[in-house]
Amino acid sequence: MKKSLGLLLSLCFLIVAFSGFKNPPAKTADHDISITNKTHYDIHHLYISPEHETHWGEDELDHDHIVEHDHTVTVAVACGTWDVKIIDEKGTEHMFMHVELCKDEHFEFTFDDAHEHH
Repeated sequence: MKKSLGLLLSLCFLIVAFSGFKNPPAKTADHDISITNKTHYDIHHLYISPEHETHWGEDELDHDHIVEHDHTVTVAVACGTWDVKIIDEKGTEHMFMHVELCKDEHFEFTFDDAHEHH
């Protein structure tokens, strides 16, 4: 009986440990920010991730939404420091690291501050 109770308690502990105690979402939207494309290329994908995070998460653009040069998109973010990745029409990734998105309500992408990855 003791062996069965110990096994049952161990099983319950494992179930509790691996269900429901997940990391909080990386991005809790509490602020809308306008992002303008000044890159002279169309932006096909936009990722916003907490700085130093190893995973980018979901694309902020709908699968059929493209941000053309001089056009603006509005995204919801939590205030703080973020890393931003855009992928242009050629498939080239451009990363903007340590961006304070809530410092202003508007952010412009240019290639002057980007780190390019092919």
